[in-house]
Amino acid sequence: MIKVTTLTLAIKQESHYCFAYHSPPKALGEGLWLVKTTSIQPVRIVFTRQISDNTPFSKQHWPVNMTHDLYIDDADSLQQLCATLAQGDWVALDTEFLREKTYRAQLCLVQLGNADVIACVDPLAIDDLSALYALLSNPKVTKVLHAASQDLEIFYQAMGSVPAPVFDTQIAASLLGYGDQIGYGKLVELVCDTQLDKSQSRTDWTRRPLREQQISYAADDVRYLRDVYHQLKAELERLQRSHWLQDDFEALVQASKYEPDPDNAWRRVRQHQRLRGVQLMALKLLASWREHKAVSKDRPRKWIASDDLLLDLSRTLPATCTDMESLRSADAGFIKHQGQHIIQLIAQAKATPSEQWPQLKRTAPLGPAQDAMVDYLWAAAKLKASQNQITLSNLTNRKELEKLIGGDDQVAVLKSWRYTLLGADLLAILNGEKRLNWRDNTLELETL
Repeated sequence: MIKVTTLTLAIKQESHYCFAYHSPPKALGEGLWLVKTTSIQPVRIVFTRQISDNTPFSKQHWPVNMTHDLYIDDADSLQQLCATLAQGDWVALDTEFLREKTYRAQLCLVQLGNADVIACVDPLAIDDLSALYALLSNPKVTKVLHAASQDLEIFYQAMGSVPAPVFDTQIAASLLGYGDQIGYGKLVELVCDTQLDKSQSRTDWTRRPLREQQISYAADDVRYLRDVYHQLKAELERLQRSHWLQDDFEALVQASKYEPDPDNAWRRVRQHQRLRGVQLMALKLLASWREHKAVSKDRPRKWIASDDLLLDLSRTLPATCTDMESLRSADAGFIKHQGQHIIQLIAQAKATPSEQWPQLKRTAPLGPAQDAMVDYLWAAAKLKASQNQITLSNLTNRKELEKLIGGDDQVAVLKSWRYTLLGADLLAILNGEKRLNWRDNTLELETL
């Protein structure tokens, strides 16, 4: 790892150099050291004597390939790094963050890489990240990530826009038979035949200074992502599936995906399906209140009120703070500071006309014949997934097929590439135009 920072020497003709070093200047002795000039390309300098304040030195230098990970903790070096990365058409991207004590994730480290450079950028040390944000917003540079949603949400909160365009290797892998929602480590193992070091997985990324082992661990998240990207991209092109991903990748960069949505926060409360009528109205108001409170205080939702507490309040609909005291999920501090407002929200729910209460879509149970037809369609989906070496869950699921049997024509399997690969055949089966046939110990889908 090379720490890139500014080192000013008394020797004026050298003061514009940006040195990469591990030790303070006075500790530099005779030996080989790496520095960089005004570009990210480092040069090699051999010092023939120790540097003191005014001692001249002789040197020789020449460009060398980058063999170490860069650690960027000043705005000038970040500007130079991003200018270099912007010259390519892709950049591998990952982050380290902390979200245990805040609503918004705290960005602690940004890892970037292309074929020539791997760098870890310290956002906690750099006040001006505009060069990084410009790179991430550059429409000519594809941002390559694995399981991109969390990283994109963090940058949306920081930048006010979503990095684009993107390539998500987890989604791409699911189209190539690597498994549904495969982890980065497993994918690296399968594609690169390399097992990643997991020794730093419990690192507190807010603490400084970071050790070299931690920097190397973080850098691995883009080091192998480069090879994974090229391998998956080549496989997709060979199978003529690259265009299949367009809709999924475009959905990833929609800003609405990362905006807080207090009005629909109740849908994310665990076991909300157990509530009915005015209970759901109370839950909607309570969950909206919690969401607004969490955003304004930048605290996790559960620190404001747990899901269990919201469910208990919605189920029992207490009319007074005294009533609330009987709930195990409501502690004395919550009742003291929030109780009166909660009672007001519950009263508001009770006063809301029933036609304004939230409604849950409840599907009628399938009859025996419908259930058998779902099994039949499921068998066809399995066949298609196997033939195309694609993860079944990335094509469809049983609940979606139940909706299709019930007449829902908005299910995902009837859209985009999923329609081409499977949806059209499912409709043909339902219309009596195709059927499954078992012949010579082989299952086939044949046209009637």
